Parts: sequence; C-alpha cells; structure tokens
Amino acid sequence: VLDATHGDPWFDGKTDRQSVKNRMFEDVKEKIESNKPVIIKTSAGTLQELVKHFEMTTEGQLTHDIPFVTTKKQKSILLKIYSNEKNNFRDIVEYDSPEFWRLHRNNKRCVIFLTNEIIDESLQNYYTIIVDKYRFSAEKPAIIPINGGCRYNLASHASIQNILDYVGEVNPKEVITDCSRSGYAPMLAKQIQLKYPKINAHPSC
Repeated sequence: VLDATHGDPWFDGKTDRQSVKNRMFEDVKEKIESNKPVIIKTSAGTLQELVKHFEMTTEGQLTHDIPFVTTKKQKSILLKIYSNEKNNFRDIVEYDSPEFWRLHRNNKRCVIFLTNEIIDESLQNYYTIIVDKYRFSAEKPAIIPINGGCRYNLASHASIQNILDYVGEVNPKEVITDCSRSGYAPMLAKQIQLKYPKINAHPSC
C-alpha cells in the first residue's frame, strides 16, 4: 500500500535539505536571541533529525540554558534513534508537563518541537516554523515566510521517480495506492502500471 501524496507533483518542490536545515537553525537562533520562544511543527522522524541538527551544528550552537521541548513519545523515539549521541543532547522538557508550563508562565525562551499536537491558545503568539506539511510545488521557493512564522521545505516526500524505482526494487505482485489523503492515487497507480505491466496497480477508491 502506497500513500499517494508521495509522488504527487504538487509535493515535488526541490530543495537543498542541508542548506534549508542550516537556514532554519539561523532563523531559530535569531528569534531566541530576540527573546522569542519558537514552535517547530513537523512529522515524526524529521522532528528527531532537527533536534539532532540543532544540537550538533557547528554554526553557533544554542546554549544548553535554552530548553528544548517535545512530547514524551517523541523524546523516547529521539533517544532510541540516536542512542549513541544521546549524551550530547540537553535534558529535554516534556510538552504539557508542569516544568513546561513554568517555562511558559515565566516567559522563558525555548524551542518546542511538535508533530500534530493541538497548540494551546496561549502559545499562538509564539514564532512558528512549519516543516513540510504543505504543497511545495516546483516553482515555489523552499522557504516561505507566513504570518507569525515561516514554512520550510525539506522535501521529505519522495518524488515520482523515487516511487517508481522503489516499486521496481520491491517487485510486488500488487500495489494499492491510498486515496485517503490525496486525489493523486489513480494517476500514481496508472504510472506504476505503465512502468511495470506485470504488477497489478490500482487505487483504493
């Protein structure tokens, strides 16, 4: 079963992942130095990658008196993925914990990493970075300022060529393209069928 948002040309904007991560760090550092807390909304996996990047960057690191915040679940995933590097990470505050709300009440600077959590109304004025979760088409830049924050494209979605190559390597008997999140599923199934006639490819809808 393939998520049909992967391979959708609407999600096919190109980016230089490392340069975009570096620019995001500069953006966050600038806001923190201006005494502004920051929220970063992204998907699991990318969240952990960004925490590591912010900790390991050599471009003027954020001092360890700036708390990083995320949920208990995402913190656990981070420490499992990067078990060899975890001693280099600052102590991460758990989102929605008493410690976090003390930071908030005292208007302390911090960087909050979230996935799909609902952001409390009292945090709405925080500078917000949204990573991916947006249709970056080929003609749009990888960094787009928005009201109260910025969107960054890390190209976490596979391109159509990536998808076709993957299907070819796996060589399944059947591929179902999932319609639940994208109207691109029938077209993706058709392209797979054209590329690999022996594979039965069809949308779920």
